[in-house]
Amino acid sequence: MELVITLGQLAWAIVIIVLVGVGIYAAMALKNLNKLMQQVNEMMEKNHENLNRLIPNITQISDDAVLITEDLRQTVGETREALEVITLTTREKVNKFNETADNVGTYAIIAGEAAKILIEVLSDRKKKRK
Repeated sequence: MELVITLGQLAWAIVIIVLVGVGIYAAMALKNLNKLMQQVNEMMEKNHENLNRLIPNITQISDDAVLITEDLRQTVGETREALEVITLTTREKVNKFNETADNVGTYAIIAGEAAKILIEVLSDRKKKRK
């Protein structure tokens, strides 16, 4: 016994399988959407009074939020500028400190060499006196 399926029948079978899959997916999505809408409705019922007070003032709240955001941007910008100045000043001070430390080190080496020479001269004088 042979079973022959034409290309047309195969195409219809694939279309039907795809439609069934899409239908199942759509049913699950609608079920989840329904649950979500129920939760939103419950939240709105619980917060009905708060929403009624908030909605008339929403434009003022939005304007205030814009002002606060602008102030924050300005403050952050000023803070950034101040930090840059502090950083530059700190770098300058660190560079000066390093320079001073280098100078002190150089002076210490010179003083050490001078002390060695002085000790050698004094010890040579003592040797000559004896």
